[in-house]
Amino acid sequence: MNSEYLNRIEHPEPRTLEQLRDKAIQNVEETLPNRSVDVHDQAVFRKLAFTYYHDWESDDPTYMMVSEDPGGIQSRHTSDLIDFAELSGDDPLEQVSIYRDFASRWLGSDNARFAESFFGACADEGLIEFDQSARAYARSGGFFDDFYLTDVNKYRASASTSREIASLTAYFTAPELRTADPNLIFAFGNDAWDVLSRELALTPVEAGHNPTPDAGITEIDGHLYRSQRLIETHVVPLLHMSGQAFGAQRSPNEYADRVTQAVRSWKQFT
Repeated sequence: MNSEYLNRIEHPEPRTLEQLRDKAIQNVEETLPNRSVDVHDQAVFRKLAFTYYHDWESDDPTYMMVSEDPGGIQSRHTSDLIDFAELSGDDPLEQVSIYRDFASRWLGSDNARFAESFFGACADEGLIEFDQSARAYARSGGFFDDFYLTDVNKYRASASTSREIASLTAYFTAPELRTADPNLIFAFGNDAWDVLSRELALTPVEAGHNPTPDAGITEIDGHLYRSQRLIETHVVPLLHMSGQAFGAQRSPNEYADRVTQAVRSWKQFT
């Protein structure tokens, strides 16, 4: 992935995605109006309406974290809006660095308990290494060296129709999967799982794990699936890392145990 891909997100060609992007821009403008900060260039609001975290010059990740979307706009994003307004030039990686800093704050501060459970379990199983704490690993952005982080829906607007989801998958997710070609993918939440399950034609690999076709994420999280299409890889579905799922539906220890179980299963196939 490169600056051309970043530009595809900011200026999508399919009309369906252009409308989704415009809806996200409207969400930004309504939540962070001009009076919040001295910004008059709509391009600044447009850049905050989506996310992309991969630094194509320095990152060389082995694994992939796929989430549903970057979440809604809140007042705390005012600082990001200011950062976009103060971009000094046309270097696309300066833009990406702002998205990366947001993701690092979100994982290392707002969702630090998730970082400790997930990254801690991955480290305990030898998947990754870090000298500092799991929280510091997340907050410093160290995880970008190991994980390609992405959202199925790049925009800060809900993708609620099958047409929108199909467009997002074909235009963004499928190219990312082919280019990143990760050894192992972690899918967080139902929406991320549904897209990957269809796109990769996923099937369970563990004996005795035979979920129904309409099984929800709580019934399959922590189990290992094999891709049968597009790329050769394995996928682990997990509850979303936000507080509405992590901690509420699974304790930190239970969550870590499911990550551990999945990684150990995956090691048997590598």
